[in-house]
Amino acid sequence: MKFYPTLTETLAKRFEPGTDDGMSEIRDVSEYGMSSGFSGFIYYHEINEFFNEFESEIEDMMEDLYGDNWLAEMAGQSYDMQDLRCKLVWSVVELWCSRAVDLVEAA
Repeated sequence: MKFYPTLTETLAKRFEPGTDDGMSEIRDVSEYGMSSGFSGFIYYHEINEFFNEFESEIEDMMEDLYGDNWLAEMAGQSYDMQDLRCKLVWSVVELWCSRAVDLVEAA
């Protein structure tokens, strides 16, 4: 996947919400979650690259959603580092897709 300056830009380019296919995929992510398997977010190396590129934005989004103690709460759920990265990346992508669906439906 090609990375752009921000997480939001990168996801907008990856999912292309202005197209029918893109919006269909965004709705699928929003409804079924990332565990269904979506290109660019399947393999550990893809998830790790995305996480490493946008780590601070991911952490900011998680803090906005769950407060200052989000990491301690997640760490208490027995994730290993790879599972934690995967959970974080999938969570922010699912959130982005849910927000994209909300914006389209509000228009």
